[in-house]
Amino acid sequence: MILDAIIASSHQRAALLPDTFAYEVFSQRSLKRALLSRRPAVIGEVKYASPRGPTGATLPPGRLAAAMAAGGAVAISVLTEPTVFAGDSSFIGEVRRHVSLPILRKDILVHPRQIRESRACLLY
Repeated sequence: MILDAIIASSHQRAALLPDTFAYEVFSQRSLKRALLSRRPAVIGEVKYASPRGPTGATLPPGRLAAAMAAGGAVAISVLTEPTVFAGDSSFIGEVRRHVSLPILRKDILVHPRQIRESRACLLY
């Protein structure tokens, strides 16, 4: 099954991560505030593939997120799962450099190191 492959991949990626990451404290961008700021509130999604294949997105993650923000998105969801969704954790930092919206990491996380990795990705 696809979900089993994603979970197995997540375990493999987690095993390669260090126990600690260097990161700075960033001001948090409130998702709640963003969602309440506009009706309807749309969350844009940086996604290059799905189980059915490529999505057709061709812009780099940061530029794609910027286009979504310009179109009215109140937050950006970033697919970081590489096996099925062609994502990468580096997309988080790239998106942060291009938008001032809340950013959500969309992946199957199986270890606390992956949560720490998410915060550290904001630096790059």
